[in-house]
Amino acid sequence: MPDANKPAGPARLVSEEQDHAPVHPARDERAREDAEERRLLRKFRDQGDLRAFDELVRRTEARVRAVALAILRDRSDAEDAAQEAYLRAFRRASGYRGEGPVGAWLCRIAVRAAHDALRRAGRQRRLLEVASPPGDPGERGGSAEPEEDLRRRTEVESALRRLPDDEREALVLKEVAGMTYREISESCGVPLGTVQSRIHRARQRLAEALRPRR
Repeated sequence: MPDANKPAGPARLVSEEQDHAPVHPARDERAREDAEERRLLRKFRDQGDLRAFDELVRRTEARVRAVALAILRDRSDAEDAAQEAYLRAFRRASGYRGEGPVGAWLCRIAVRAAHDALRRAGRQRRLLEVASPPGDPGERGGSAEPEEDLRRRTEVESALRRLPDDEREALVLKEVAGMTYREISESCGVPLGTVQSRIHRARQRLAEALRPRR
């Protein structure tokens, strides 16, 4: 007869823990999606299967475009940046070594492509300012947005651009791409606490930059 006072063995403890383990449908769904995206990228990388790459684009393009749009604030420019990101991913698929989710890897490429677009736009604006006579509005034209909305949008864009690159990247991946802290940590190759600190500092800097001046 079993001893009633004898502690339960490891097998029973594991069984009880499994019985009471919390279920996370969203997390399980993300894991399934990432597994499929990894499979598609490997198939393209190892076999040159273009249909696998097309399917990968279809599965991830909404996230990639959202990241680019958060930085560029222009749908046409964001579309161009997303296309550039996928072109870079197409050319550098061999560079993905399984570090973090594939969607996160693509979003990071999109962040860099969007920042490159901002730098090019900045240089173009400076050239236009030099070439335009004083008082000439140049290429600006009218805007359909209310003046207050346009002013606020410009302030947000400016505040985002002033953030350190690592903080801006972490914030965009969290708030726009919808990635978890752990996914950002794995994707960026930095400790979880570092990701949390970067996002916390980025939010503080944005709040300070956007606080009304009196």
